[in-house]
Amino acid sequence: MHHIGQASYPIQARDVFVINDKNRHSYSESRDLRTVSVTFDYQKLKIKRWPTFILRGFQKLFNPRALRGQTAATQSRLHMDEKNYFNAVALIQEIEKTSRERFPCWQMLVDCHFRHLVLLLSRAYDGYLRTHDEALERMTEATSFLQKKFRQEVDLNQLAKDMGMSQRTFYRLFKRATRQSPLSYLIRLRIQYACDQLRNTDRPITPIAFDSGFSDSNYFAREFRKIIGESPTAYRGRWAD
Repeated sequence: MHHIGQASYPIQARDVFVINDKNRHSYSESRDLRTVSVTFDYQKLKIKRWPTFILRGFQKLFNPRALRGQTAATQSRLHMDEKNYFNAVALIQEIEKTSRERFPCWQMLVDCHFRHLVLLLSRAYDGYLRTHDEALERMTEATSFLQKKFRQEVDLNQLAKDMGMSQRTFYRLFKRATRQSPLSYLIRLRIQYACDQLRNTDRPITPIAFDSGFSDSNYFAREFRKIIGESPTAYRGRWAD
């Protein structure tokens, strides 16, 4: 799970985020997580003057207005296909290599590689927008509702009706936006809360399960193991150590 401010979103391999340095962010359930961070100064690089500024994908990823507040969590994120992902990795490796070797005029080459990376991500985002814009826009209300109400009993079919959609359309758009079903999203929010309680309190496991939104402690234990990879007891013990 990736957290920006009060918003939380599931992540998977080949996801890309562009984050304003004023937005605090973190990860949870991060077993086997590996990230690559590229830090850049928008003003010093004068990115607003780049020809890529006219690209729709660039506006969504790199425009400072798109990187402010909670909307950054939904707007400035991209899931890459394998081809673009490997090309992006190759560019980042060249930036690292050139910065390390520092041969004559190395700064110019780093600048070229970074511009190429920005262009690649912007163009990749154009394709991403065609399939995700509608889903992300319409599902923001649904994900916000679930983030606030996950500890309560939630009727997902009623939520679909409240949004003026058929159950089938709601489930399809939700999965397109979050890459998981509404139920899986809800369960992960509950497990995330339970993990926090197990790490930071001495409360018994069963009350934590109920407080997290589960009505059956055995079901809670099964879902916890499925997502976290170990029992709630083992998870608490590992953090206690």
